Amino acid sequence: MIVEDNLLARVMLRDILENEGHTVIAEYAGGDEAVAAYETVKPDLVFMDIVLQNNNGIEAAKKILSLDGNAKIIIMSVLDDIPLIQASFKIGVIDFIHKPFDAARVGKAILESNK
Repeated sequence: MIVEDNLLARVMLRDILENEGHTVIAEYAGGDEAVAAYETVKPDLVFMDIVLQNNNGIEAAKKILSLDGNAKIIIMSVLDDIPLIQASFKIGVIDFIHKPFDAARVGKAILESNK
């Protein structure tokens, strides 16, 4: 599942994932949409932007983790806001990816999520 309000970034990440043989089962521009759909969609992995239109990514990740304590969420951001990144790890996200996306880094995050 990709949760990213920037269409170009969403397309870029989807292309990277699909080129690596993964299937993107859902895409959302907002955190509220993603939280509402999470239990129906049941993704293996969630890529969540920190800054979203209607709900910040950390809050959305926190809500998803309250629904499913085993959810695997990777936070993404163009920001280098260390306290924000640290806050995301404190709530239970498993990794952070800096935008713009690097295919090798995305691949490494996916491999790490399977451990």
